[in-house]
Amino acid sequence: MSASAESLHVHAHRAAARVRDVDDWWGSPLDTALAAVAATRHPAAYREVAERSIDRLLRWWREGQVRPVSADAAALALTARAAANLARCTPQLLADAAAAADRIATRDASVVPDLHVTLAAWALDDLQRGRDAIPWPAIRQRLSQRHAFGVDAALGDYLTVIANSGADARTLVQRMLTSSTLSPTSTDMGVVLWLLTIALERASRALSADEPGLAALADWRTALVERLAGEIDEDSFRLPEVDDFDPDAETDKTMVVFFSVTEALLVDMALASPEPEQPWLRFPEAEALFGQRAHEQAVHTRLWMRRTAIVAAAGGLTTGAVVVLTLILVGVALLPTIGFGVAVWAGVSAYAGSIWERSGVVAVARPTTVLCATLTLVALLIAINGLLTQPLFSDVAGLAGGALVTTVAVVLAALLGRTRRP
Repeated sequence: MSASAESLHVHAHRAAARVRDVDDWWGSPLDTALAAVAATRHPAAYREVAERSIDRLLRWWREGQVRPVSADAAALALTARAAANLARCTPQLLADAAAAADRIATRDASVVPDLHVTLAAWALDDLQRGRDAIPWPAIRQRLSQRHAFGVDAALGDYLTVIANSGADARTLVQRMLTSSTLSPTSTDMGVVLWLLTIALERASRALSADEPGLAALADWRTALVERLAGEIDEDSFRLPEVDDFDPDAETDKTMVVFFSVTEALLVDMALASPEPEQPWLRFPEAEALFGQRAHEQAVHTRLWMRRTAIVAAAGGLTTGAVVVLTLILVGVALLPTIGFGVAVWAGVSAYAGSIWERSGVVAVARPTTVLCATLTLVALLIAINGLLTQPLFSDVAGLAGGALVTTVAVVLAALLGRTRRP
């Protein structure tokens, strides 16, 4: 996460946390439900916050305190989403949430904000998959009867895609790129950031990371985060203080961007992630991040391989010594005994050298592997020749010495060449 984005996330998170009371309530059912969902999207350290806020919301629902208003309908759907994220959603809770969302979708747009409908639809997207079930037919009917502008149009574009069966991820990305989300006002930036986030999350399920539209949408979201971080600070999440009216005082014409608790929670949710790395990073940033992780993994793998090579070589030496002692106790002649022992140790060391070579130390490991492999063959030749009643080679020592001298010369030449290389 960049410094500016981290600062924005901290400001939004603190602003949302300030509203929480001792009863795990954020002032309203909608804000409490948003806080519960946001907590489930944060690292595991926030699990207790999520559990306690869900407990409070479930008590609100079970005690029949849900009002027939759009804010409470959206809150109920978000409660079902948060509970499902923690495997606590019940069929009755889901049924009530879907019914409440269906009711507000059939009401006139002048009394039901599009944001409330979108929040409810997003919450139920993965819970109510059948698009013939409520509330999806009512949402489609609502969209077909009205024309919206600004951020409401962008919310409608998102709803149009997810409310239909077989939603096309590319269509969703295209609609987001061509909607008014590309030029939000200061007061709409929090909602647009959340909208871009959920659109990217949904589209990324079906599209690869190198999809041009997906990359463009991620870049635009990053640019929006940078813009938000540059225009607001911690005071933007505090209710402005209004001085007493003074007709003689000079008017302060400074524009102040104020974010409500709901908007702060939407920003917090958009920037939250259960992992240290944030999913909204631009693809070049993500590539650099994953590249660093891959480099660290490669370093760890090489270290592990080198340690394995050392252990294998030590094991070969131990095994060779055991072979020598065993053959001596059996009564085998000394020359074949030493030959077999050296062959075992050198053979295992050659294998260890090949592991060492794969760890990246090619210039040193490869000549060492060749030397050990040659020593294995020579030692076997000496051992087998010493066991025969009629040796195959009369001067096996000279033959072995010549092979080893030649191999050592090649190894030394390779090592010296490596040392002198600038």
